[in-house]
Amino acid sequence: MWLPTPIYERVPQFWFLLGLLFMSSGTYIGFDYDLSFLYFGVGFVCSIWGLWIFSMRVHSRRALKQQQKEERLQQHEAAQAEEAEQEPSNYIAQSASIPAAYSPRDTMGWKRLDSRVVFENDWMEVREDHVINPGGGENQYGYVHFKNRAVAIIPLDDEQNTWLVGQQRYTLGEWSWELPMGGAPLTELPLEAAKRERREETGLSAEHWTEIMQLHPSNSITDEIGFVYLAEGLTDGETNFEESEDLEIRKIQLKDALTMVRDGSITDAISVAALLRIAEIKTTSSQ
Repeated sequence: MWLPTPIYERVPQFWFLLGLLFMSSGTYIGFDYDLSFLYFGVGFVCSIWGLWIFSMRVHSRRALKQQQKEERLQQHEAAQAEEAEQEPSNYIAQSASIPAAYSPRDTMGWKRLDSRVVFENDWMEVREDHVINPGGGENQYGYVHFKNRAVAIIPLDDEQNTWLVGQQRYTLGEWSWELPMGGAPLTELPLEAAKRERREETGLSAEHWTEIMQLHPSNSITDEIGFVYLAEGLTDGETNFEESEDLEIRKIQLKDALTMVRDGSITDAISVAALLRIAEIKTTSSQ
């Protein structure tokens, strides 16, 4: 609305209206050509003056917004530089040990201006960041930060048998066959968590442990990192399921587990990647 707007915001409109008034008056003074021409001329000058004021106001506002954006970026980069001096440079180590809101992804094209927690529980945070994207635009980016790291185990005995865990996945509403896996708190080494999860879900103990891969299961919406270990030299033991777990354990040939990957019976991303990785390792070692 024009009337409630402060006077300093109405200056361009004032000159436009004044110019319109003069030009309109000129049409009613047709009997005096000189006076009519004068009115039209004054009206035209007033309109041009109003247009110039308007364009300068738009330009100054854009310049101010750009200046504010640059100031925020400078503050952000200074904060990142200070953090970089205090934290290790390895990306995987930082992703695994510090909150997503402070990860070194800001060294890329994305710039974080602000971050807030939308939801939080004992296992995760849902965050919303105000960012400048690689194209230079500002927008909101929502993602999930996990407070645990994922650890998965491929138990493998001398007969090339492995073990799968079957359970209902609430988010999918269906049964899922997966490798033994669980969460490693940030205060616990991934290998120690893998040994704990292997004991709890399969009852097995192992003499030899080999880390075979690290991966990010869904890096567009979460900073979760997963560690996969090959466990060999197995000894049977007792399982110790958590209260919320209703699990089925299956001992299966590794080649049959790979068939389940290929026919879509195993769809869990970490399990699929890990089984294909161990198949590659076995194929390479046999050549």
